[in-house]
Amino acid sequence: MFIVSDFDGTLAEFSTDPMNVPINEEAMRALDELSTLPGVRVAILSGRSLEHLTQLVDVRDEVILAGSHGAEALGQPTGPTQEQSSQLATLDAALDGLVHGGAWVEIKPFGRVLHTRKMTSGAEELQKRARAIEFGGRIQEGKAVVEFSVSDATKGEWITANRRPGEHVIFLGDDVTDETGFAVLAEGDTGVKVGPGETLATVRLADVTAVGDYLTSLVQSLRSGRE
Repeated sequence: MFIVSDFDGTLAEFSTDPMNVPINEEAMRALDELSTLPGVRVAILSGRSLEHLTQLVDVRDEVILAGSHGAEALGQPTGPTQEQSSQLATLDAALDGLVHGGAWVEIKPFGRVLHTRKMTSGAEELQKRARAIEFGGRIQEGKAVVEFSVSDATKGEWITANRRPGEHVIFLGDDVTDETGFAVLAEGDTGVKVGPGETLATVRLADVTAVGDYLTSLVQSLRSGRE
């Protein structure tokens, strides 16, 4: 079994301060425990940079951490190419003229994220202008963010590349970027959508709290099946 979970909106609540998010400790304890079970692998697959992800989560070494939608993983140093660096410079120049009124830009190795959660007004108009930026990369909207990337990495590609033959995959996520993960799941796998919205997932949980309950129940189920 391969259990893969998104971080923000799945294991942690959203916050206006992305480095001070309320983390669901029950869910984290369950992931730690799951990683110790025979035949079970666990990963946290986030859109965050790997640097920020490792600063926020405190998990066993057995838990795989991957950032930037899978473009970054521990033990696999990577960085933007010269062409990608040029695209990022173009993007930075365009974003400099947009940021105001509580909006801010998160720097990632392979992209930038425009955050509008702190804005009291004008967020929709700012996001519209941001989506019109041309820099040669990919643009995707999320919850109160517009994400720009010079990498083609997706969560779906990471899951496909890292699953092992015969593994049952359980993937949990809450946002649009997680749909690429749900899309690659095979028959017998389980996609778990957290929160509202259209999805390819077959299971839906109400919120982050429900994720903790779900993972704890999974621990109990797997342990009882081994007794």
